[in-house]
Amino acid sequence: MRLLPLITAHLALITSLSALSPSGGQRGTAVTVTLTEDHISSFQELITYRPGLNLTDLKPDEKNNKLARATLHIAPDAPLGEHPVRIRTAHGVSYLRTFWVGPFPVVKETEGTPQRVNLNTTVEGVITLEDVDEFIVALTKGQRLSVEAEAMRLGRILFDAHLSIIGPNGSELASRDDAPLFKTDPYLSLIAPEDGDYRIMIREAAYEGTEQSAYRLHIGTYPRPHIVFPLGGKPGETIDFTFIGDPAGSFTQTATLTSDPTFPLFPEINGETAPAPIPVLVSALEHSAQPGGNLDHQNRPPLPAHPLRRRWHTR
Repeated sequence: MRLLPLITAHLALITSLSALSPSGGQRGTAVTVTLTEDHISSFQELITYRPGLNLTDLKPDEKNNKLARATLHIAPDAPLGEHPVRIRTAHGVSYLRTFWVGPFPVVKETEGTPQRVNLNTTVEGVITLEDVDEFIVALTKGQRLSVEAEAMRLGRILFDAHLSIIGPNGSELASRDDAPLFKTDPYLSLIAPEDGDYRIMIREAAYEGTEQSAYRLHIGTYPRPHIVFPLGGKPGETIDFTFIGDPAGSFTQTATLTSDPTFPLFPEINGETAPAPIPVLVSALEHSAQPGGNLDHQNRPPLPAHPLRRRWHTR
């Protein structure tokens, strides 16, 4: 019985921010966001963990005291990807929520016939029960088309998205449910085999969905490799990374690693940047890239020095 007052006091210090809507925006722009929270009228600050977001002009809704609208300013140099945020009110600090910063202009999904969109656009939409959203883009032969969804990663609901691309002749060129790079969020990338209109379809994998099944769909000509080599390096080290798996072929990009244990490496070609990075590991340990052909003792390359190996040799 004595625990009840303590539990009640703890809950009073947690606010119930459900989400920021919309879920993201283009860097270098200002976005009108809606915040839903029981005590939003006593809002005090937006707490961020990465640079580039600033909330201003918060106005509580006149008809619903749990809603407020504000302007979220996204800096031109704000890091791409996920930004964890909380809000603080007079009643406490909210649970962690996310806001996503992307490189492309954002449009809203419209229901009905397939929606024509420009390349290098982000679509914000919702998948309800048995819903399939379709988008059309015009491509020329040899042009890259990359599509990737932020769905489960938005952290709102267990939304297992499925993507497919239909060619100008009506045949399915590619489809994907889960992708290891983005956990359960899918992505597709291909080279257009002919001129024409290409149809992109997104749905819930089992044709389920609710009003909470929100997604951000990036549609563009940006590179979308599967993996990078080497897989990491030392803090402060400058490395030529090779991206593997892009439909246009492998390519190299030079980056200097920070001390962040997981460094976000964004693939970029000719000024076009992928919306999501491939993470590489950062460690103070020495490392070496093992070449092909090291299948026997005589051809094995030397291993770098390692603290444990040095300690064993001194015994």
